[in-house]
Amino acid sequence: MHQFFQRHTQKMTVVTGTSLLAVLVWGCQEKEDPGFLWEVETVVTGNYCFEPTEGWAESFLYKLSFEGAAVSLSIDDEQFATGAISGCQIVYNSVVWVEPRDGFEIRWQLSGDAFYRQGAGCENHLADNQDWLGTETFTIVNSEHPDYPVGCEMVLDVQGTYAGAVE
Repeated sequence: MHQFFQRHTQKMTVVTGTSLLAVLVWGCQEKEDPGFLWEVETVVTGNYCFEPTEGWAESFLYKLSFEGAAVSLSIDDEQFATGAISGCQIVYNSVVWVEPRDGFEIRWQLSGDAFYRQGAGCENHLADNQDWLGTETFTIVNSEHPDYPVGCEMVLDVQGTYAGAVE
């Protein structure tokens, strides 16, 4: 279930003879996509069908990129969900992910709902030391696996702090 959130860093730079001078002059650093960052911690609070993961917790750096009221959520510049904002609230969903498990195929989707803050505002929804407060739910939407029926869910609390902007 958590394969998507495993961090895979694979960078390959191929330098040919004509581009070697450009690399030496201009550098080979990739420019990160613009957005706003939150350091979040996810904690499993409800596990209704997956392997025992109660108490599982992991930290991520979420990046949000806005276009009007539409928002894209990424981890390590890999988009994992899209959604919409309204005031201090964001609602988002992932695509349906396919995961092989024990020789069977499971399809699941993430849905999330959070209050967020970048800078000032949203004090009515968030404590002073909190810039992200939400819930994410992993739901099995299709399954061939006899132990993981459609509709099973795992619920996570997500809390975090604003970590700045990438320009």
